[in-house]
This record gives sequence, C-alpha cells and structure tokens, in this order.
Amino acid sequence: MGGEHGVDLSGSGAEPLGPDDPRQIGSFPLVGRLGSGGMGRVYLGLASGRYTAVKQVLPVLAEDQDFLRHFGHELDNLGRLPTGVSAALLATDRTARPPWFATEYVPGLTLDEAVELHGGSLPREALWRLLRDAASSLHAVHSREIVHRDLKPSNVMLTLDGLTLIDFGIARAADQSRLTQTGMVIGTLAYMAPEQAAGSVRLTGAADVFSLGCLLVYAATGRPPFGEGAGHAQLYRIVHEEPDLEAVRRVDADLADLLETCLAKNPAARPAAAGLADLAREKAPPGSPAWPSAIADRLSERAAFAAKVPDLAEFTRSTVNLRPAAGPEVGVVRDAPAPKKPRERRTRVLLAVVPAVVVVSGTVIGVSLMPYGSDTRGADQPSTGASSPARPSAGQSGGASSAQPNRSGTPSPSAPGASSGPSGAASSGPSGASGSSGATAAPPGSGPRPGGAAGGSDAGGAGSGGGTPAGGGTRTNRPPADPPAQNGGSTIGSPGTYRIKNVSNSQCLSAGGTGASYGPCESTSSYAWTFKYASDGTFQLINRGSGYCLVGGSDFGGGGGFTGYATTFPCGQTAGGQHWRIGTRTSSGSTIKNTSSGECLEVGSNGAMVTPCDSTQHAQLWVNGGSAS
Repeated sequence: MGGEHGVDLSGSGAEPLGPDDPRQIGSFPLVGRLGSGGMGRVYLGLASGRYTAVKQVLPVLAEDQDFLRHFGHELDNLGRLPTGVSAALLATDRTARPPWFATEYVPGLTLDEAVELHGGSLPREALWRLLRDAASSLHAVHSREIVHRDLKPSNVMLTLDGLTLIDFGIARAADQSRLTQTGMVIGTLAYMAPEQAAGSVRLTGAADVFSLGCLLVYAATGRPPFGEGAGHAQLYRIVHEEPDLEAVRRVDADLADLLETCLAKNPAARPAAAGLADLAREKAPPGSPAWPSAIADRLSERAAFAAKVPDLAEFTRSTVNLRPAAGPEVGVVRDAPAPKKPRERRTRVLLAVVPAVVVVSGTVIGVSLMPYGSDTRGADQPSTGASSPARPSAGQSGGASSAQPNRSGTPSPSAPGASSGPSGAASSGPSGASGSSGATAAPPGSGPRPGGAAGGSDAGGAGSGGGTPAGGGTRTNRPPADPPAQNGGSTIGSPGTYRIKNVSNSQCLSAGGTGASYGPCESTSSYAWTFKYASDGTFQLINRGSGYCLVGGSDFGGGGGFTGYATTFPCGQTAGGQHWRIGTRTSSGSTIKNTSSGECLEVGSNGAMVTPCDSTQHAQLWVNGGSAS
C-alpha cells in the first residue's frame, strides 16, 4: 500500500493521505493517516531515524479558547508521565491554528484489533499478562496523581515489548472546557465508571480501575460486562446492575473474582492498581509466554515497518516546497529511558489516542485521537480492609489483603424502556416530545409520588416527609410562604417553571446529559426547571431541556457511588433521590433539601452538589431566577 513519496505503508496500520490532508505539519513530513474522528486527526509522520504520530486538533476546537487553554495544560502534563508508560512526546505547537503535537510512533495493535485477530477473545495466559502490564502502568500514572479517564480497547496498544497506554489528554482538556458545560460527558460509555457517567469531575484512579475491569472482560469474551450499545439503557445497567462475568468464570474463576472487585459500584470498594499488578504478577510472572502467535506475527510486521525509516534528508528535498504549519515548534525533553531489563521485554503502556466522546443520551459524537489528560486529584487512595488471599484491598498499593466489594445484593429493576414514564412525571423523553416536558406543574395532591415515601420530617420545611399514605391523597401540603422573589415573578419553591439562581455567585442551575451544573442565567431550556409537587408536599425538579429529574447524589448509584454530586436522570428510574423540599428560608434565599439523603443542594467548585445542610452558607441558598424560554 503506497503512501506519500513512495513510502510503502504495508504493515504500518496507516492509510494513504486523502486529497484534503496536509502533507506536512511543523517540521514533520506526513506519509499516511493513522486515524481520524470527532476531535482530531492522527498522521504518520517522519523524523530523523524514526516514524512519528502527529496529532492535529480539528479547527472547530481551535476556536474554543477555554479548550485551548486546557489543551496546553495537558500537553504540559505529558512531561509528567513516567518514562515508558506512554508514547513519548516529541514536539508541539500549541499556538498553531489548529494546534498539534507529535509523539513517537508505536508499532503495535490496539486491544480490539488483537481480540478480533484472535477470534474474539484472548487465552487465559494473555489475559493475566494484559492485567499485569496495564495495572502496572496505571499504578505508575496514578502515583503522579493523573487519571486516564478513557481507558478502553482502542486506547490500549499491544507491542512486542508488552503494552502501551495512549490518549490521556483530550478527555481532560475537553472535560474542563465549555464542551462539558453544554452537557457532554467525555469517555466511552461501555467502559465508563458509574461516577464518571454521572458527570463527576473529581475522578480518582478508581475510575480507571473500573474501566480496566471492563476492558479485561472484553478481552476474555469479546463483549464489555454491561453489554453493547449506548444510551440510557446501558447507563442504567452500569449504575444499577451486576456485571455478567459467567463467560469469564468459565475461562478462569480467579480472574472473574478479581474483576468483580474492580467493577464494584462504590469506588472505595475497588482495588488499587498496584494491588492488581501484584496479584497478576503471580499468575503471569516475568518471562511468561508472549502474546498468541497470530497477534505476535502481526506485531512483528509492525515492528519491521518501523525499523525501515526513509532517509529524512532525501525525503525533505522532495518536500522542500511544502509549507509547514505556522507558529513556534517546541521540542520536548523527557527523562532518559530506564535501562532495559534482561530478556523479559519491558512493559509499556501505550494508550492509543482514540477516545470516543459520548453524550450520555447515547449519541456518539466521534472518535478522537488526542493527547493525555490528568486529574491532579486523581491518585489511588489507600484504605484498609479484611484479610483475604484472593483479592487486593480497595486502596492498597500492594499485597493481597482485600476489602470485599460493596455490592447491593438487591435485584435491579428492568432497564427502562423508551416509551414508558414514571407516575406523575412530566415527560419520559427528552425535550421536543409532544410538548410537555414539565411545562405545567401538577397541583399538590394530584397523584402518588414515585419512588417511595419521603425520608422523615424537615424542620422549617414544607411538611412532614414520612407519613403520607401510599396512593396519595387525603392531605395536601402546599409550599409555605417564601421571602419576596428576587428575580422572578414568584418565590422559590412555588409551582411552575423558572430558573433557580444561587445567592453566592448569581449563577443558575443547569442540566445537560446526566450532569447538573451551573452557569450564567441564560434564557434557554437547560436552565428552566419545573417544580412538580406530590401530595406530601415534596417536589420533583424537572429540567425542561432534557425532561429529566434532578437527583440527589447519595441514592443515584444504589450504593453510594455518587455521594456529593447532583445529577439528572429519567424521572422515576433511580433508586431514590428525586424528591426535594424547601428547607430553611432566610431573608437572602432558601435551601433546597433532598428528602432521601437529608442534604441540601449547593454550588460546588466542580458543579452542583448535595452536602450537609447549612443555611448560613450562601452556596446553599437559592432564589427564583425568573422565567426561561
């Protein structure tokens, strides 16, 4: 297969350049295209004595200044990654439009390519080696307080030397930019931890461990543990249901038991990457067999291609008229590589730069081939647990002591269908469906409250939360009087649809995807909330843009996994947490209290949260922000 200027691309994994592709970026002549997607393109480039992977951001992202700022920060973080964990950064030009960066080309196969090549699954020995190498690399990454955030088969590359993890940065950069302020959740749903799917930005290494568990199930069976597909049905399975590990158990019962702990709903119940690596090392010690022959043969082809690099000087003479990308090109100096160990080939985790961006409503925005992202709060956190020889502890950096996973043990309801809605809910679908996603509040006493009785009395609130008969209706508790409205035509807590404005920063509660956040009080449907009252005086907060209900973080995951965060989810389709009441009223504003957790809605540094109620904190005080279109 011919590339530019007669370079034979056979065995490279690249395709010939198209008519619209550049022929040079910066100082790197391009000979082929390695991939493209919704956020960028990756080209096979040429440097002195080596091939390179040159990654260019799509022009549309270059127009987002917030994204560019975070993108530059993530390029800085590339230098913080331990040597040998990912493809080395060679050069960048973050001032170019669009910006780009170049890494070493890794002659390998992505895990999904390897699984397909081997007939849909990997053998037992290869699974333990995969776990050993991937967990070792994640431990090295987490020790630098970096979280990958999008670990999946296309971001794990097998090589003759072992394994390399790729793509850390685009997920983090986009996650911090205005992209997520419109409701985009970065990551691939089938391999996403429950807390990440809920929109949490305070992710730790435990989110990567969950993704690693999903990845190993895929490698063993050809399917992720919660099934294929996208959208709320799959999100529901990830959050509420136990993983399907029977096929893994038939391959290796010990591996299935270990992966069960990785897939615990509660992040604190998952083992640390270091402990996983230690256990896997017992099953796949150094010197154990390499990848299966079919995979090893293809890897040898890639390595052979990488070993034959055209002379750059001669190549440059043939491309002298090509115009390089504008802007200063910055070389990157990395730590000197560690000396190679004896014949056990050095493990590398190269995360192939291909993160899929998923709007949790189920729409795949695209596949991106981008840099590495970090979370400076993201290391595995140690914890202690009961001793068990079979499983590592939930946060321990090594050894074999374990904490049992925190599984709910209660049967999950069936996954939600597309056409059914909860009792009393304004709408079961997104905005645009037949015109009623909560525009008119149901009067108090009109019907039973979905999701069970409220959780106890609320001093100073809207009435008793625990004593309403099932089926609703002999007593009507209307919202109590409020201080004068500050921006809207009615007080906070009054039935109707309007914006909910925070006193501390004068910004309004918003929703998008499954996340709840805040921003400038715009007159758009994502900022409009309907107060829909039940017969006991509690109410659901239904976002007019999505039709989803606001959920208090403690009950959404069914196991405490989202404690501290407010999210949105289809009304009636969570274990609880969808009902609220007005708590304490002050002259400045009122608290909004979740009846399940007993905590109050608050503006946090990373989005809307639920925390212990304290009406002296203005971050917990809300007022009517006026109507929104």
